[in-house]
Amino acid sequence: MNQFLSEIPFGLAKEILRHYRGQPLQRVITSAKTRLLPKAMRITRYIRYMRFRDIADKYGIESSICSCKNPDLPWEPCNPWVNEKELYQKSGQVSLFV
Repeated sequence: MNQFLSEIPFGLAKEILRHYRGQPLQRVITSAKTRLLPKAMRITRYIRYMRFRDIADKYGIESSICSCKNPDLPWEPCNPWVNEKELYQKSGQVSLFV
């Protein structure tokens, strides 16, 4: 949290954090706990992402929504532990983690 607050202006940080207020801690990935944005907000962004995915597909760019941090949305495989440079060298593409 301290790094987050040091990286962006306080007013913007306050605006972002208000969306998480009242959200319960949830277990994600294997053992991490975090507060997720409210599901309605994530669904809105998911719909926008689907439009982005259509554009990405036209250009041969692979995209996915990290299911680790969105356990209640349609599941998509992701591998957040893969080094992006290594991924690019292997596939010629860079995964966009949304």
